[in-house]
Amino acid sequence: MHIFALGASRATGYYAALGYLERGYTVTILLRSPLVLQQDPAFKQYLDKGTARLTKGDAMIEDEVVSAWKEAVNHAPVDVVLFSLGPTARFNLFKGFVIDKPNISSLSFLHTMHAVAQTSVALSAPPPRLAVVSAKSVTPGALALNPAPVRIIAGWLLRQLNLDKRGMEAIACHGVGKEYEKGMTPGEPILPTGWRDSLPAAGWAPRSVIIRPPQLTDGPAKGKYRADVKDFLVSKISRRDLGNFLAGDLLDRWEVYEGEIVTVGY
Repeated sequence: MHIFALGASRATGYYAALGYLERGYTVTILLRSPLVLQQDPAFKQYLDKGTARLTKGDAMIEDEVVSAWKEAVNHAPVDVVLFSLGPTARFNLFKGFVIDKPNISSLSFLHTMHAVAQTSVALSAPPPRLAVVSAKSVTPGALALNPAPVRIIAGWLLRQLNLDKRGMEAIACHGVGKEYEKGMTPGEPILPTGWRDSLPAAGWAPRSVIIRPPQLTDGPAKGKYRADVKDFLVSKISRRDLGNFLAGDLLDRWEVYEGEIVTVGY
């Protein structure tokens, strides 16, 4: 199996990539600084074996994403695309958590989908499976199970982050062929005008899964978490456990999760 990963230099994507490699899969990783993983002891054996492949590029630059994607598919057909790229946020007392690039997730994912679509059309082949890591509180509907104070606080603290994730989710839902939550698809500057027209018709990438974890922690893997297509109340999950889900249960039970929004957490 060959996985193309964006956002795997750290956090959840990093642990997922290691999980794929431990299972004997090949992983091509797009990252701005390959040196980050070249110097990582955990990756050394896989880099030496050639199952971990690093390609330099910035996901915010479409030409670089397309180039990396073509390099990956020329090496071997890609079975799964893992998109776990997310922003680094800073807290502002008056604005909550803010990000310097307000559409980093949505625009980078749009670039990824453009690259995948080009290959699918050129080869007349179905697109690979896509795993898209989002967040539990991204829409009011996702927050509905929480107490009112949590909904209010989270909605304020995370509003900029959530807007970016909504753009990413709207693109994924277009690929699946499902309507996104009413009124939640953002416009400029998160998603460019006419973004749907830049992609194949709705339903072109049906084998996609949106994963919504709650608060992510740096704690150890517990090996016990709940994952379900039904919305349910969860409070947190470690990045290691989420990575294990992405590299294990998600792949093993893809037919259960395919085309759905999946909640994962403790």
